[in-house]
Amino acid sequence: MQFTLPTLVAILSTLAVASPVPKEPTTAPDPSTYENVDIDSFFVRYNTSDINAVSFTLSGDDATDLACSASNVELLQVYTCGTSKYRFALTNGTDAQFGLRLYHELGAA
Repeated sequence: MQFTLPTLVAILSTLAVASPVPKEPTTAPDPSTYENVDIDSFFVRYNTSDINAVSFTLSGDDATDLACSASNVELLQVYTCGTSKYRFALTNGTDAQFGLRLYHELGAA
């Protein structure tokens, strides 16, 4: 199949108009709207029907090497990291078998 130059230009310009162009962020996110959290030594012990234990250490705005753990874990059940204002829940993972959801209480709940 052969196209003349004007026909080819018309086809390409139509494709260019129809293709959405992703927008790049114009500004960086405000650091007061998020918290960087480091997770270390994360492990989950489980068998085919039960999650026996989950454990990890967490470092964030209000914690340094905070031990977080739970036994006889239920998915989506929220557990507290010691006596801190950090909490976690184990979820079904998307790229791994399990996911981790973190919560940090910043005020009266």
